[in-house]
Amino acid sequence: MSSVIFTPPIETISGAIRGLRERLGGISQDAMARRIGCTVSAYVQWEQGRRVPAGDWLLKVLQLCPDADSLRTFGIDCSQLKSQPAEADKHLGLEKPRGERRADDGRAIKSRYSK
Repeated sequence: MSSVIFTPPIETISGAIRGLRERLGGISQDAMARRIGCTVSAYVQWEQGRRVPAGDWLLKVLQLCPDADSLRTFGIDCSQLKSQPAEADKHLGLEKPRGERRADDGRAIKSRYSK
């Protein structure tokens, strides 16, 4: 099984976050923060390299990456996973359990028929 190792320096992350915003059409920092769901203050600190997004915040940022080139700017090389997209989803926290539906924000959608 392949694995993705993620240990880029803080300068790489802040530059990648800034580059991602530019790649998404040069949207404002405010708009980017809204897309991620964080405060503008937190986003600005990530982009300036004063803080680093971690955990779910980092996953939310990575989910906005439109292509493999964007992921590479974060130091992630998924080239070994291209033949197994489900494996890449698992490493990025996008995998959903079989038979479970998910809303756009990742929350599980409960069926009225489920117990």
